[in-house]
Amino acid sequence: QQPQHCRRPLASLAAACAAECPMFGTPPEGHPPIVLPHIPRDVGYLEDYLAALDEIDFAAVKTDITAALSEENSIWPFDDVKSYGPLLIRLASNCAGSYRESDGRGGCDGANIRFEPELSWADNTNLEKARMLLKPIKEKYGLGLSWGDLIVLAGNTAVEAMGGPASGFCGGRVDSADGGETDMLGPSEAQQKAYPCVEAGNCQAPLGTTEMGMVYVNPGGPMGDATKTQEMADQIRRVFGLKNFNDEETVALIGGGHTFGRAHGPCPAGAGPPPSENVNSPWPGLCLEGHYTSGYHGAWTETPLVWNNDYFKNLETHSWMHYAGPSGKHQWKINSTETDLPEIMMLTSDIALKTDEKYHAIVKQFSEDQTALDEAFKQAWYKFMTQDMGPHARCVGEDVGADVTDDEVEWKTQSRVEPKNARSQPNAESVKDQVRSVMATVVEDVEPDTFGGSDDYGATFIYLAYRCAATYRQSDFLGGCDGAYIRFPPESDWDVNEGLLDVMEKILKPVYDHFEGFLSWADLITYAGITALEDMGSEPIEFCGFLGDAPNGRTQDRLDWSGQGNNLREWMELTGLEPRDVVALRAMPRSMMSLERAGYTGSWSEETQMLSTDFYKVLMAEKWLPFVSNGKQQYKADKKPLYMLVEDMHILWDPEFYAIAEQFVGDEEEFKAAFSLAWSKLINLGRLAAPSEWDKIGMEEAEEPPEEEEITTSAASVGSTVEMVAAVFMAAVAVVCSSRC
Repeated sequence: QQPQHCRRPLASLAAACAAECPMFGTPPEGHPPIVLPHIPRDVGYLEDYLAALDEIDFAAVKTDITAALSEENSIWPFDDVKSYGPLLIRLASNCAGSYRESDGRGGCDGANIRFEPELSWADNTNLEKARMLLKPIKEKYGLGLSWGDLIVLAGNTAVEAMGGPASGFCGGRVDSADGGETDMLGPSEAQQKAYPCVEAGNCQAPLGTTEMGMVYVNPGGPMGDATKTQEMADQIRRVFGLKNFNDEETVALIGGGHTFGRAHGPCPAGAGPPPSENVNSPWPGLCLEGHYTSGYHGAWTETPLVWNNDYFKNLETHSWMHYAGPSGKHQWKINSTETDLPEIMMLTSDIALKTDEKYHAIVKQFSEDQTALDEAFKQAWYKFMTQDMGPHARCVGEDVGADVTDDEVEWKTQSRVEPKNARSQPNAESVKDQVRSVMATVVEDVEPDTFGGSDDYGATFIYLAYRCAATYRQSDFLGGCDGAYIRFPPESDWDVNEGLLDVMEKILKPVYDHFEGFLSWADLITYAGITALEDMGSEPIEFCGFLGDAPNGRTQDRLDWSGQGNNLREWMELTGLEPRDVVALRAMPRSMMSLERAGYTGSWSEETQMLSTDFYKVLMAEKWLPFVSNGKQQYKADKKPLYMLVEDMHILWDPEFYAIAEQFVGDEEEFKAAFSLAWSKLINLGRLAAPSEWDKIGMEEAEEPPEEEEITTSAASVGSTVEMVAAVFMAAVAVVCSSRC
């Protein structure tokens, strides 16, 4: 299997160019651009997929799914529940439920449940049969209906078919080519090395489960111990919290899901070997009769094909006792000597909702108020199926978020406010001139760096632009500088961003005011970094502009820089950048004052340097010793006041990165070309919408910018960029990227 980082370059760049910038390509009608999709195959695949997606009638797909729910298939014969609805809800739940907010990995975008390691998780036992039930529908609609969309839509359709609340459908998922993207979910060698589960049955973040092979928690209790119901509740709260759910959403999803269907575990023999051990006949079932899935056995209600609040009534009304079910696993039955009791059961994960005081209050509410349950489940289910899709604008279809548009739900939308006259963006050189006018003007409370013997904020602007853009993660499309979220919590509160609000408000604000209504903060931050870099020796950096500003940072609450920020390869994987990119970017001119404000000590040179390969030369020449500054790990040169960050040291530790650095040291021109390209890619990560889409947001009264000239791209600039990109990627892609602006 080809390493993940080797699969992205051409398609990622081309997709970003084609979908995000003007004058190249036209997405399907009403289809927002898809930014750096999950493990894209190639440019042709994306173009074909977008064209085919435009032809998909999701209402017709739902009709076909509805018909399939009640048509018995030998792949998975009916039991006493005469519908495939509950099975398809389980498929959708486990596909989407792998999402974790720590790094955005998982979820049904990509449909990685089709591949290892997810395919063979114990929680996913026999779900490949559920996919086989959907295969005729996938084949009927072809490329435009991705597996991710089909699985989620099947879950939605099943809920609605059994009377559950309709919560809308966000389409546009792009199927992964293999399971490489979620290999880190484990169990895998890479996961064990990076994020080991130290205590079996109590795995910790960033892992999004308590046990490897589980999507959520062990439903039988911690390590199968049914007596630890409060500990079970604590694990549920922690794990569902790692998936970005609050208590009400958690109870609605668990109880709402268990309203449908039944669990299967008719004997101790089990399901048989998983796909990883028997690819031709996985989970054949070793019991003499009956299906085997989770190993638990029975239904939660007497009406497993009807949406109601009976689950909550049963849980609340009855007293429960645990016992060994037919498979030997412990589950719960009604604790009573009465006759004619309903033949229902509960799992330890269900009983935990009654044990925990906060959960119990919600259980009681739902048992008494069907309407409250309907609304809570509708909202939670849509979030459940959709949150890995990132900004709401990425959704496709006529039923996007139906009845689920309340602005109070933070994850639903990543809205931006474009400048009033955004279509008349000022000339880039005019912006750069204004940036230069403040770059050397010292302001109170913001200590400048020293560059060329003079006070200068250039390196600070580079640091600001980098910190703004580097948060992007393609796993769930959060982060990036589009939106300028660095102005708001949580990003503005991170240690690494200490003092950057002052940089914006006290140094760059006059530039923003000069172009008020014509230039966003996101564009200004990006232009400030570009201006400083070009003044410090970088080749011209291509940037389309037209980024927007978010009104707040709510949608970024899931971002966490700790951990991934100082692991260079992990950061590379999450952003979709290439090894050459991340190695080149580490040599950016350093702002020692910005690093000091963030709690670090010093840098690899005693003052800000021009962009060059000297960074690699110093890195390779010195002996570096561990050094702690204000609780932050760094490395100090032996007997010299030179310092490196942990992410710098990864270039020494990673053989691939080191080889690239050696190439750069031997060819300054090649390095600068690679750096310019890498920075251009970095600042365009996470671009939410193409400027051509801005005409649709009601800016009928656009005025002219302070300068008369229109923004243009000179032929010389285009030509030089083509040469630069051709050194790394195909010339055709370079033409696309250069001509777009």
